[in-house]
Amino acid sequence: MLFNGYNKKNKKGLYTWKKLMYNRIKQDGKKREFGDHMNNPLVLVSTRFKMPQPRKNYIVRQELFSKLETMSDYQVTLIKSGAGTGKTTLLTSFIKEKKIEGIQWISLDKDCNNVFLFWNYVIEALGTYLESEKQGFVHLYKSNFQKSNIEQLLVTLINALHKQEDIYIVLDDFHYIKDDFLLQTIDFFLRNISDNVHLILLSRQEPELYLASLNMAGKLLVIDEQELKLSKPLSEEFLTRTLNLAIDQETQTLMNRLAEGWVGGLQLIATVVHMKKEKHINSLNLSNTLIADYVTKEIYESLNDEEKKLLVITSIVPYFNEAMCQWLIEGIDFRNLLERLLKKNIMIICMDEEKNIYRYHNLLREYLQTIFKGLSQGTQKYYHLKAADFFKALKTYDHCLDQCLLAEDYLTAMEIIVQSPTNMTLLSYGDNIPESFIIKNPDFAYQSFFYHYINMDFEKCQALYKVVEENTQEDSVFLPFQYLNVLTEKDLKLEKSHTLSVEQVDELKIKNTTKALILIKEASILHNQSQYNESLECIEKALSYTMNHKNPYILFYVASIKSQILEEMGELSKCEALYDDMEAIVSSNTYITMFNISFYAGNAGVQLKKMDLDKAKECLNKAKGYIVDKAPQTTLGYQYNLAEYKFLMQEEKEGLSIVEKLMTIPTFHNLIYMSSLLQYVFRINQFSGELVERFIEQYNALDEKDRPLESQLLYVNILFHNGQLEDAIKHIDEILKYCRMNKIKFVLVQGCLSKINMLSAQDANKREIMNLFREALYYSSEDKIRQPFYLEKEVVHNIINQYGVEITKGLNFKEQELYEAIVNRCQVKTKTILSNREIEVIKELAKGSKNKEIADTLCISLATVKSHTINIYSKLQVNNRTAAVREAEKLKLL
Repeated sequence: MLFNGYNKKNKKGLYTWKKLMYNRIKQDGKKREFGDHMNNPLVLVSTRFKMPQPRKNYIVRQELFSKLETMSDYQVTLIKSGAGTGKTTLLTSFIKEKKIEGIQWISLDKDCNNVFLFWNYVIEALGTYLESEKQGFVHLYKSNFQKSNIEQLLVTLINALHKQEDIYIVLDDFHYIKDDFLLQTIDFFLRNISDNVHLILLSRQEPELYLASLNMAGKLLVIDEQELKLSKPLSEEFLTRTLNLAIDQETQTLMNRLAEGWVGGLQLIATVVHMKKEKHINSLNLSNTLIADYVTKEIYESLNDEEKKLLVITSIVPYFNEAMCQWLIEGIDFRNLLERLLKKNIMIICMDEEKNIYRYHNLLREYLQTIFKGLSQGTQKYYHLKAADFFKALKTYDHCLDQCLLAEDYLTAMEIIVQSPTNMTLLSYGDNIPESFIIKNPDFAYQSFFYHYINMDFEKCQALYKVVEENTQEDSVFLPFQYLNVLTEKDLKLEKSHTLSVEQVDELKIKNTTKALILIKEASILHNQSQYNESLECIEKALSYTMNHKNPYILFYVASIKSQILEEMGELSKCEALYDDMEAIVSSNTYITMFNISFYAGNAGVQLKKMDLDKAKECLNKAKGYIVDKAPQTTLGYQYNLAEYKFLMQEEKEGLSIVEKLMTIPTFHNLIYMSSLLQYVFRINQFSGELVERFIEQYNALDEKDRPLESQLLYVNILFHNGQLEDAIKHIDEILKYCRMNKIKFVLVQGCLSKINMLSAQDANKREIMNLFREALYYSSEDKIRQPFYLEKEVVHNIINQYGVEITKGLNFKEQELYEAIVNRCQVKTKTILSNREIEVIKELAKGSKNKEIADTLCISLATVKSHTINIYSKLQVNNRTAAVREAEKLKLL
């Protein structure tokens, strides 16, 4: 038999191949052929970047060469014609003849019709021009990123390519690119690249790109099929000089007439002439559309069995060399066979002369693959799996997965993917795995769900969830799947979710990466339910699962969620330390630029709570720079914090406008998730109206345990403003008790100020009010929490005006510092505007004491006296001693 059947248990060949790899590692003192993969697992993939070598003695097509010499004047050069018409040969011979530099070649195939893989190859090809940024771009291939944010990565790429020198990017066989989203990203790239970047497309068909505007602007150069046809003199030169055929003039004329200028046709006829007699030419029926039949009858059938086997088997791989062929076909004399085939002018293209790597012309490969598909299913599977083993050993996982999927070995494919936790882009191959198989690998099921969730492909998430729900109800390992559907519903309903404990997740028989992803989900839900300590426990455990492989995505998500939890707890100093960590993750992994929106928007939230509005504005501006218009979901955090910034800047109309837009997004249809913004809205509208009623209705519809603290606080303030004082105080006491017990400082400060407001309405005793205010100062001072005081600035005004200097008695340095900052921010101008020490200084100034005398009297340094004096001038809004003393007398500070 020509082909052997598949036998999964036969591992002898694998050992033989590995031995071959190690024994033939060197040739002329250099690593050879696929042996280079031992140190560089991307060598096979990188053959896509090798420009095919034009045949020796190629013909010089002067007219077309002259046209191509103007490529630098065009943004896009399109060489468009059918198979075998000489597109690639024309360009490669021109580049070699004219010694063109700056050419970056990428040979495409159907596998490249994927936005992740396509741009990875482009980035790898352009590595020379990316300089220090290259490593970050290259890591893109090993990591997952959101489709919605890819434009930001392209912006970075476009900026990196903006140089003085001309850069030429050749995309060979562009007709394989058909994915709508990928084409949109290429359109975006074309619209924004600088004039020094030139794209050269070789395609059998009209590209599905918007090239009309380039054409109108005179930036599109086109060479079509008619121009590629060889003239009679060029045809004869190709036959006699390039193919080195010794044939008479009559035969040349006949061959040219049959081929009609089609260079592929001339080469195929020449093959027949080599293998048969010239008289057979008269009986040929040649046309592009009948090429398969022609190759069958006139070329393939003329080969011996050994030659046929080599061609058919190696047609399943994108490239081949001696190591590959000897692995696929044991005992084959590769060098002898190859030499014979090349002499017969078989359409084999050399991709790398040094490493002896080859591929078939697409005409031949497509035909050979039809022969391969005619073999038995068992035989096809056997060779696909052998090829998969070869690629797996070289760690070229994309080609390995291709072969596994062709062999329908879905279990192996899934296992390869989940064993590469830092290469989540491989999950894109999961689209070709039947859902019925996905549930056989829980790790893959979970990771696939999160992969689609990150890319906001909720339909695929829901389809996967449905399959799992219908087929795995009795399997405890799928327990976390039970509530994943809430993440993909139009209206976020995290409050209806149930979570697993850290111990339950730890016991699941799944990989650590998967456990980390599950715990991140659990932490998000617990955070939403104001169970901060439990959420932090999940986060810390998730982090422990990733310590070995340092997945930057998981590390960033962990830090991001942890910072959100700590922010709501009021631990702003810890938050800022986490943002330093996140900045280090983003800066050292530049391929995850899509996180910059959430990074800067989140940091802005921390600054808003500190009332550092300048820093908040700076962060929001940086976040805005990473926004992609086509991905509104990714900007929700930015929009949310921008609205709060507008309110704090007293730009109420702009703030209200943003809130109205946010409420049209499904995530915020439930007003509970907008509680912190609604506190501004309701104050502007005096806690009345339809929006307030809607909030109350949604709040009451929730179970008590599912109500976030922010919503509870807002509800209490609504009760108070509606005159339900007794109920309001009862609820605020419960909130304060919970916050004190769990050290939730931010809400505790808000609650203290709210209760002061309520107590003031019923003439409560002075001591309780002052204690609450001091408690608020105590819990705010360490982390400089100022925003609640500004929000309740009327309360602050009343307390300071009513109780004066008494409030500041016994405050430590940080509390005193915060108190003064609050007074300034809330613009309180009263007798307590100065600190105790500053009052002592102004009294000395009133006596006429000089700075040295003041320093000696108060036992402080001269520099400190000067600092206090400057602060006094600033607070009293004066510019000299006399005016300061006069203003202090007016305020009765003396």
